Amino acid sequence: DWTSSHVKMSSLLDATTLEKIFPKKDGGSPDRTALFDVLSGAKNDPQFWSELSVMDCLRIDYKKFLVSGGEQQQPSSSPLLVSSIGLSSVLMDMDSILAKDNFRDQLSSFMA
Repeated sequence: DWTSSHVKMSSLLDATTLEKIFPKKDGGSPDRTALFDVLSGAKNDPQFWSELSVMDCLRIDYKKFLVSGGEQQQPSSSPLLVSSIGLSSVLMDMDSILAKDNFRDQLSSFMA
């Protein structure tokens, strides 16, 4: 759910960029190549990352993996333990993300 995202779209899109993504000749259909180029460029744009909250930085490229607790040695009525591990790719240097407002609180909320 990105409704709470703090991204300022004006920093990503201007009239020229919108015209490339949604050319008038195609009846409003987006140009997939142009859209990919804009999104790929934003991903590597330091300004884009600096405008995001810690929560938004962490969830942009979050992957969650389930890890089985292994096979049980003896028959038991209790199920196998399943743990999860999550990874977030944040394309900014560590000092910059650590310096964001409320880093610890937002990190704790994200992990909860």
